[in-house]
Amino acid sequence: MDSEKRGVRVKDLLSNSAFIVGSVWNEQKKLMCVVAILVVFSSIASPLTSGILGLIVNALSAPVKNVSEIFLLVITLVVVLSFIYTVQMIRGDRMQILRQYVKKKFEMLVATKKSELDVSTHESPDLNDLLQKVSDAGISRTQDFFQRNYDILWDFVGVCAAMAIVASFNAWILLLIVAFTLPSLWIEMYAGNRIWKMYSNRIPKWRKYSEVRRHFNYIGGLMETIVFQTSRHLLGLLDKSLDDFFTEESQEYRLRTKLRIRAMIFSYLALGLSLAFFVNEVILGHIRIGSLVFIYSALQGFKSSLTDLFMSFGRQYEDSLFVSDMRKFFALEPKIQKTNNGIVLAEDEIIGIEFRNVSFRYADHLPLVLSNVSFSVGPGEIAAFVGKSGSGKSTIIKLMLRMYNPTSGEILVNGHDIRDINIDSFYKACGFLSQDYPRYRFVAQDNVAMGNVAIPITDENLERAAKLSGADQFINQWPERFKKILGKEFVGGVDLSGGEWQRVALARVHYRNPRFIVLDEPTSSVDVETEAEIFENLMKQNHSTKILVSHRFGTIKNSDRIFVVKDGKISESGNHDELMQQEGIYAHLYTLQATPFNS
Repeated sequence: MDSEKRGVRVKDLLSNSAFIVGSVWNEQKKLMCVVAILVVFSSIASPLTSGILGLIVNALSAPVKNVSEIFLLVITLVVVLSFIYTVQMIRGDRMQILRQYVKKKFEMLVATKKSELDVSTHESPDLNDLLQKVSDAGISRTQDFFQRNYDILWDFVGVCAAMAIVASFNAWILLLIVAFTLPSLWIEMYAGNRIWKMYSNRIPKWRKYSEVRRHFNYIGGLMETIVFQTSRHLLGLLDKSLDDFFTEESQEYRLRTKLRIRAMIFSYLALGLSLAFFVNEVILGHIRIGSLVFIYSALQGFKSSLTDLFMSFGRQYEDSLFVSDMRKFFALEPKIQKTNNGIVLAEDEIIGIEFRNVSFRYADHLPLVLSNVSFSVGPGEIAAFVGKSGSGKSTIIKLMLRMYNPTSGEILVNGHDIRDINIDSFYKACGFLSQDYPRYRFVAQDNVAMGNVAIPITDENLERAAKLSGADQFINQWPERFKKILGKEFVGGVDLSGGEWQRVALARVHYRNPRFIVLDEPTSSVDVETEAEIFENLMKQNHSTKILVSHRFGTIKNSDRIFVVKDGKISESGNHDELMQQEGIYAHLYTLQATPFNS
């Protein structure tokens, strides 16, 4: 049984290696081959130099010493060492470039996959651990796993080469001259400073990149991305940032390689002189060299390579577990299958929605969150949902926007089952503001224009959206107006209050000019005067259906229909006057809010 398990583990390790290497191979095959060749050359460095030293020892031990042959071997050794060191430097820097490409590649793959997965998948308790592991360590572990394939190749070739010469003799002398290594120290300090400055100067870009990437990591941003269909736009921003970082780093690593090679030539000149001195000492008979040195070097090389090979395999297995998690993540499929070939809603069609005996639970082992919920909102109507926290209001919104499918019952859009609707045409008609709305650290115009990235940015659309949302009240106070960067993290950026951020988010909804508007606590952070203006503007728009969720009853009392949600059911419905006459839950809650003002 144990051997069978080990076989499965080795099989998974090989499969993961093929997956990671194959993912990079298609676009970087030339660089990967170059690095593999450099690894092979580097791994035979020790036996090659030991062999040349052995020839020198043999020449020195001969009864008749051929001085010209000996110095020719010394020159050959210095040339070979210089070549090998150059190969190793280039290999190291090319490997860094490959590591950065692996990071870029898998960052985009992970972000793309997150954008493809629906809210129900992101909120699934069974997948939370997997998503967290991929987010926390998936990329770095993938980089290490990729590089260690080359480490294993290095160790394997080294073991084979050492085994081939382990029975022969070896001598290796390496002298270090401090004075001639100082240029190398300066080069490393200079190159390191340049790289540090590169990372320091890119911090604003990196924050923007992190901000964009963050919107695939929480539900509010994901829901808006789905409804506004901005995933391709955001992925484009991610790809542009990663390309810029990749280009900057490649240039710095290439420069460092050139400088290192120059310093290497200088330092190896000192090495050649040192070797010539000690060879001369042997010729003069001042010191002796035995074949034991060569044997020891070969044995030590064999031992080190074999130990490193075993350690590499151990680390590779550990990282393979993380790569397996990554592959499980990539294999996930959205639970909500898009109906791209379904019924296409007309571009001027105002949306009406109906729930028929809808019940819903988030997982099979969990209780029902909604039970036999039925209601309808006609095209152009204004409907509000009220109730205590946890009563099921947010779940109704998620079902309404098809973030989930109902467990039972039907949801109809203009008389058609929502599962039969072309989902892109439906989302094109939608505007959505969640409680956990995104706060894009962009300039104001780009922030507002995220409401519809499919159309060109125009002053007319920006002004209209800002006016309807009330964001014009503070945008017009800035000299840069819509060119102002939002977010105090940036030089020249402005720090917005919670209410101002909410109005910017609402401006995105209006910029979209939707025909079906869903607003979840749209004025929770704004003052009463601004709230009244926002809702006055909202009520004037007759070309859209509006769904409101709010705990502030003053904002929803003018709705055409008000639905009271309690324990996953619609307990009351009607307009404000009708519900007040019923003297039920709505009347009680409304009175509680109004009493402090009346008294």
